[in-house]
Amino acid sequence: MKKVFLGLMCLVSFGFAEITPELFDRAIANSSGSQQQVFKCNKAVMFNKKNADPQICIKATEMIKELNNPNDHDMKNLGESYLNAGVLYAFGEKYHNDEKALKMFLLSYDSGYEKVDSKILNNIGYFYWKGRGTTVNKMLAHKYFMEGAKIGNVNCQYNLDLLCKESPWACK
Repeated sequence: MKKVFLGLMCLVSFGFAEITPELFDRAIANSSGSQQQVFKCNKAVMFNKKNADPQICIKATEMIKELNNPNDHDMKNLGESYLNAGVLYAFGEKYHNDEKALKMFLLSYDSGYEKVDSKILNNIGYFYWKGRGTTVNKMLAHKYFMEGAKIGNVNCQYNLDLLCKESPWACK
């Protein structure tokens, strides 16, 4: 059963199948431990962003950190779960909290996840640029936008351009 499910997830990864809540339910049913919690976190972000409790994702990070010998996949899941907790705090209605969102984004960055998903750099840069969850810090915004722009993130490139036009001193 697990091999069939993994095959289905590969089809999703390559765009041959649609991601649905039912697909996540199957993933949750066919997994255990931290991987099961990661699937619950991903489902919450994809299908219930406005009302999902970020603690679903934070629990995943705690479970991963308790593993004796985490592998590369576990570490990717750690960064992704921090990012997803940040998304739930940033864009949720019920649990909205910009300070906690920025903290989760920074933890995702510290885990090395920006190498897998560069949108974390845009999120951090934007929060510093606009003062969401922190005081405005255009120098830090520039740092994160620049890092993302260098690896090809078009949102970072766009926001870097806007930031430098708005505040040229921050881009020197």
